[in-house]
Amino acid sequence: MAEKQVSQLRQCFFQTVFSLLGHVAKCDGHVNAQEVRRTRVFMEKMELTPECKVEAQELFNVGASRQFDMRETLQKFQNTASKSPEIVEILLVYLISLASTDGPLSKAESEVVKKVATELGFTSIIFDHMLKMVAAQDAFNQWDTRGGQRSRADNNANQNRHKAEDGSHDQKNQQKDSVNQASDQYLAAAFKVLGLGVGASEAEIKKAYRKLVNQFHPDKLIDQGLPPELLTAATDRFRGIRTAYEYIRKYHLKSAAV
Repeated sequence: MAEKQVSQLRQCFFQTVFSLLGHVAKCDGHVNAQEVRRTRVFMEKMELTPECKVEAQELFNVGASRQFDMRETLQKFQNTASKSPEIVEILLVYLISLASTDGPLSKAESEVVKKVATELGFTSIIFDHMLKMVAAQDAFNQWDTRGGQRSRADNNANQNRHKAEDGSHDQKNQQKDSVNQASDQYLAAAFKVLGLGVGASEAEIKKAYRKLVNQFHPDKLIDQGLPPELLTAATDRFRGIRTAYEYIRKYHLKSAAV
């Protein structure tokens, strides 16, 4: 893609995602303080320049206005992204993630985001699958970065294994059940990040991981037209996907091979 086209797509992506965010926030008739705060937090996380913050807020207000035409906005975006179809799905992922920052989507919000997905050419089945996977990725990222909880859980599991080896028969069984239960929870969360169930085969796991890497690798997204201002969010999502896969490799694929 020519440099001029990439520049145009980045600008269009930025304009579209923030105006849609305002449209989703207004879907229940008004924009509340929590929704405004959510947008500001995201802008702080992106480390936007003062000029970009002003533009993002103006776009949010445009999307929240009665004059906003969602269909026209999406049509313009699709035309601009015609040579980079992968970025269309990324737009929907960002909208889902941003709109659910303060909790699960409300019924009204979900309906609006689903309309966006339909306009972009996604079926209800694909949208529902994407909704669940994005929620799982965001939840896993929060858990992974919240003070090293996963590392402490792994350490506790190892300590419990050692205690079980030195304890009585009943203690060994209790500790083993505790370790297995914790491991099952972590693995289930990691599998959901890849959009899979725990019963997925090794081939399915690797295929899903490769697909997500191809979709969310920050370098590829920048080449496809993702605005640099949104790179932080893309990097966080990619890191979570990789961490989930590595966890599955360590605690599931390795044990299955033994």
